[in-house]
Amino acid sequence: MKGILVLVYTSGIMFVLRFFAGPIVEKISPLGLLFACAVLAAIGLFWLGTSTTGMAIFLAATIYGVGKTYFWPTALGVVSERFPKGGAVTLGAVGATGLLSAGLLGTPGIGYIQDYYSSGKLSSEAPALHQQYASPEPKRFLMFPETPGLDGKRVVPLMERTDLTADEKQVRNAVIYGGRMSLKWTALVPAIMAVGYLALIIYFRASGGYKAVRLDAEKVSGGVQAPVH
Repeated sequence: MKGILVLVYTSGIMFVLRFFAGPIVEKISPLGLLFACAVLAAIGLFWLGTSTTGMAIFLAATIYGVGKTYFWPTALGVVSERFPKGGAVTLGAVGATGLLSAGLLGTPGIGYIQDYYSSGKLSSEAPALHQQYASPEPKRFLMFPETPGLDGKRVVPLMERTDLTADEKQVRNAVIYGGRMSLKWTALVPAIMAVGYLALIIYFRASGGYKAVRLDAEKVSGGVQAPVH
């Protein structure tokens, strides 16, 4: 339930801050905003993976919420400004790529990392207990080695109960450890994005600055719309 509250809180931050996107973009440019968001998202995710107290989690969630606020609309805005000829097809392709990446790579990848670290921690601390709670099928992700993981049917109830035995608490702690490690590793995604946005900022500054590509009215010669920087 506390995790859901963090999700609701960060979504609330997104809802409020998106009303103020215009003035921010005018001051630091769309790419500058994307770079700042990527840095904040990376910091927030990594901090969430290390936080154990309520205040630290609140501050980390705030930074992460601010960081992820402008990713989606600003990225689509950049695509529409730089590739206006693509129209709705280009925007749809970029949006679909993002959603497919999150569904086919993001969610399974995060789950794999959590299984890898939670299973590894439990197996090193209590091998017999690990055998008892191990998943019947190994977990796989892309080309990475198989990891045994823990049986979700047996582990999930432990996360919701309070009257746990010593062994059950050890299992739950291993799962929590795996979740924290998955957040830390996931922070690499916005960190890599920050490097990419910074490279784009440097590129555009070297070539005269970031400018939206505009389509003029049909030219007399051939009636072809020409992009103008």
